Amino acid sequence: MDHEDSHTRPARALDRRQFLALGAGAVAAGLAGCSSGPPIVSETVSEPLVTPKVGDTWRYRYLSGWSQVPARDFSVRVTQVATNGIADTLSASGYADQTHLWTGLLAFVDRSLGGFSVAEFSPYLLAFTRIQTGQGWYNIPLPSGAAPLTPWKAQARVRGLDSVTVPAGTFDAVRVDLSAERFGAGVSPSAVAAQLSSTAWYAPAVKRIIRFRHQTWTLTMLPIDNDGYELLEYKPA
Repeated sequence: MDHEDSHTRPARALDRRQFLALGAGAVAAGLAGCSSGPPIVSETVSEPLVTPKVGDTWRYRYLSGWSQVPARDFSVRVTQVATNGIADTLSASGYADQTHLWTGLLAFVDRSLGGFSVAEFSPYLLAFTRIQTGQGWYNIPLPSGAAPLTPWKAQARVRGLDSVTVPAGTFDAVRVDLSAERFGAGVSPSAVAAQLSSTAWYAPAVKRIIRFRHQTWTLTMLPIDNDGYELLEYKPA
């Protein structure tokens, strides 16, 4: 992975003791166990834990596991923070901007810029809910696609706290794993994704995901997607 030392301004990481203290109070006071049914965050806090501000900007590097796919840099900038959600714009040089409104609903979104796409999973999760290790969600909606397969069955779970080093610095981050599967008879095993595994690391210090890993496989477990991204720089408004 490439580091841009001369251009990267590391954000200050949250001290592990501070985070654990937060977890014992505000964070760990939230959800417990697993929630089922519609993937609405079960507890929306009146004072969000780590809400971004309009103008907050993150710069990432997209990295593929396939050697023929080049690395690309992209940026995300918050354009609106309101009661109905957090809106941001994703930009990459040479591509059309892509905007999205994130709410308290858990969502996996494939953000296409036209010839280049970035998969994201509720990047502002910590702005909408208090979470704790072991917490889980079921029935998370995923893009259905055009393949004649059954709907995705997706679930996510909070795995705990990791120390994560990316070009922007070392951070204490909450790890959330997403997994999904779908089935269908008569579908070419090399045509469409039927298994999915993604991991997102959320750092309170920078109010967003700092690393994301995304993989998919066919019905016969042939790999399709194998990519992700990591934080290069965070610029608060």
